[in-house]
Amino acid sequence: MSRADAEPRPGPARVRKRDGREVPFDVAKIARAIELAQQAVGESDARFAGEVAGVVELALRRVADERAARRGSPELSEPYVPTIEEIQDLVERALIELGRASVAKAYILHRERRAQVRAALRVREDRPGAAPRVHATHQTSAWSKARIAAALIEEALLPRATAEEVARRVEQRVIELALPRITSGLVRELVDIELAELGLTHALLRQEALKLPRHDLRKLLAGNGGEPWRDGAAPALDELDACVSERLLGRYVLEDLLEPAAAELHLSGDLHIEQLGRAHQPLWLAGTAGACAAAPFEGLGELARWLRASGAGVVLEESGAWLVPLLRGARGDALAQ
Repeated sequence: MSRADAEPRPGPARVRKRDGREVPFDVAKIARAIELAQQAVGESDARFAGEVAGVVELALRRVADERAARRGSPELSEPYVPTIEEIQDLVERALIELGRASVAKAYILHRERRAQVRAALRVREDRPGAAPRVHATHQTSAWSKARIAAALIEEALLPRATAEEVARRVEQRVIELALPRITSGLVRELVDIELAELGLTHALLRQEALKLPRHDLRKLLAGNGGEPWRDGAAPALDELDACVSERLLGRYVLEDLLEPAAAELHLSGDLHIEQLGRAHQPLWLAGTAGACAAAPFEGLGELARWLRASGAGVVLEESGAWLVPLLRGARGDALAQ
C-alpha cells in the first residue's frame, strides 16, 4: 500500500451553492444544522451531530474517489465540488439510517421552509404605484413585498401561498397611504392587521413584536423625579437596561413560555410567579466566600454582580472568613468618627 493510499483523503474543498457560487466546505456548518434540527424536537446532542457530519464528509469523500476512479488518475481529474442539495440529501439519509427519524423530519421541514423563503424572495416585484422607503433602526431600505412574504414564512411558519397573500394585502394598504417613508414598526402593525382579519391568530402571536410603549419608557427614565433627567441624578444606564429587559422578558414568558391558564392566573392576581423577567437566569447561585476573604470590601462588588446574575439570591458557604474582616473594618470606621 502506498503512502497516499494509507493517508485519509480530505473531504471536498469547495461547495457549490444554489446560485452557482463556490464557497469553502465547512463540516461544522453541517453539524450546526443537525443541532438545530435536534433542538426542534427537544433533543440536544452536539457529539451525535458532529458524528453525523463526519459520516456525511466521509460519504462525500467516497463519491469524490469514485468519480476520480472513473476518470482515471485522481491527480488528473477535476476536483469534486458537491452541491448544497447533495449534502442535504446525505444528511437526511444518514439521520434516517441511524434511527433518528424525528430529527430527520425536523431537518427536512426546515429545508423545505428555507426553500419557500428563497422562492418568495425570487418573486418579481410588480407594484402599481410608487413604493415608499422603509426606515428601520439605523438603516433604510426599499419597499419589498417579497421580503415580507419571506419573513412570514420564516418567522410565522405560514405556507408560501398564504404568506404571499398577506404580503399583497399589506402592500395594497401601504400604497393607499401614499407616504414617502414608513417605519418598520408601521409595516409590522399592518401585517398584524391582515393576519387578524384573515383569522391567522397563531401566526399573529408568532409574528407580534415585544415592545415597550414610549409612555412606559419615559416613566422609567424619569424614575422618582417626575420629569426625565430632573430632580436628581440621571438613572444609571445598567439599571435602566435591566429594567427594560426584565419587562420585555416578562412579557415573553407570559405569552410564549407559560401555559395560557397559568398566565391568566398570574395576570388576574390569583397566582403570583416570581421573577418573570429573570426566567433565563438560575434561581439561586451558590459558592464559598473564601475567594473574597483576601479583599473583603472588593468582594462586596463581586457579590452585587452575583446577585444581578441570579433570579432569587445567592447562597454563600463558609462566609465567616469574609464577614469578620468586614465587621472589623466597619467598627474601625465607627470609632474613627
